[in-house]
Amino acid sequence: ILHLLNQLINARKFDQGKIELKFQKTEIIGFVKSITSLFDDQIESHGVKFEINHPDSEITAYIDPNHFDKIIQNLISNAIKFTPQNGTIEVNIGPHEKKNQFYISVKDNGVGIKESELNNVFNRFYQVSNNESRQFEGTGIGLHLTKSIAELHHGTVKVENNKNQEGCKFIISAPLGKSHLKKSMIAEETSATSYPNKETHAIHIIPNREEVKSPSEKNKPTVLIVDDDDEIRNYIAIELQNHYNIIKKENGKLALPEVIKNAPALIISDVVMPEMDGITLTRKIKKNIHTNHIPVILLTGKTDKETNLEGLEIGADAYINKPFNIDILKKTVKNLIKNRNVLKNTYSGNQLHEEKIKHIDLKSGDETLVEKFMEVVNNNISNPNLNVEMVASELGISRVHLYRKLKQLTNQSAGELITNIRLKEAANLLISKNINIAEVAYAVGFSSTSKFSTRFKDLYGMPPTNYRQKQKHA
Repeated sequence: ILHLLNQLINARKFDQGKIELKFQKTEIIGFVKSITSLFDDQIESHGVKFEINHPDSEITAYIDPNHFDKIIQNLISNAIKFTPQNGTIEVNIGPHEKKNQFYISVKDNGVGIKESELNNVFNRFYQVSNNESRQFEGTGIGLHLTKSIAELHHGTVKVENNKNQEGCKFIISAPLGKSHLKKSMIAEETSATSYPNKETHAIHIIPNREEVKSPSEKNKPTVLIVDDDDEIRNYIAIELQNHYNIIKKENGKLALPEVIKNAPALIISDVVMPEMDGITLTRKIKKNIHTNHIPVILLTGKTDKETNLEGLEIGADAYINKPFNIDILKKTVKNLIKNRNVLKNTYSGNQLHEEKIKHIDLKSGDETLVEKFMEVVNNNISNPNLNVEMVASELGISRVHLYRKLKQLTNQSAGELITNIRLKEAANLLISKNINIAEVAYAVGFSSTSKFSTRFKDLYGMPPTNYRQKQKHA
């Protein structure tokens, strides 16, 4: 529902001209491959033969990655939806026959579109009347949004049915170079800018620290700074760089994969940001058993009590209002990292592992409750209908009491524990059994492979296919 609402809101913003793109120099082939990789598990579960073809090894153009990716996602998602089991999807990328343009086409051998309806598919809320496609109900928002984004990139998108075979092909074209763009629309490529600090001299922006660290840097804790304001983000980075390795991200959506992959020592995040705000980012971090030990400091210009309480209730470790005193922020960072280091030998944030559940020093009654809970879940792990109510009924206690006890003992709700136990078992099956992703998903009680892949990636930081490959080569 949230995904559909966001698409609708974005479509409305595009119509009203309220979205301004920031174009960045981007290598298109690698960009498209990174987006299509998100669909690897869906492609595998459908048995689809998927190909990406490109005559050139590299094509560089100016796009807004935060919006252009929606074009690729919508077209690949549609192609998978309308392609039959064991069908084919072909993505082609190359220079356009028109000079100074590139194209991306997505071709499938699915149900196709009636010739009389080809001109209407990009209209908002329009759905084709083909009875064969009625099994794939949608909203008619995605293609309208795709067209709007393409046009804001000074490009076009069109659709045509395949010649002499079933299915259709969507083709996006957009300009190469940047001569068609105003200077204000292009993101700065320089590595330096100035920001007025308390000593009134220019400060150089620190680039994102994705590169390999020097030996001296490896001993420093890593701090992730998440803020959509370039000046504030870089100001904090400058003030902390002498004592910490710094990673910077513009919003929560970009920061979350970094947190799951590299687990920084501490996170400083703004609250109000596009794509994913600080509250949502904190909630996701604190619900993930591999990251919920990471301290989070929230920065906000909001001073209302409700916002502060919401942040603290979801697990934020500190709340600092803007404009903030940099010395207070630095001291807070130092204290939180120091406290976590004191606890790191007894607390890892990974409460799911069986050995930790068995060795928790609990009262006998609480220990018995956890053991019985684990037994019920393990006995019903393949049952997609297993839920908190069923477990509570088996244990003979109320759902509310079960929630409170498990939250107190494991810092996770009953629902979160059930999901994490399923995913833990799925990880074991991926390594120990030579079965496909769909079979693994069904074996641990997921009725939807796409939902399984999403939850698995949230927990382990990568899709199931990548996890299996990584473990086999480990």
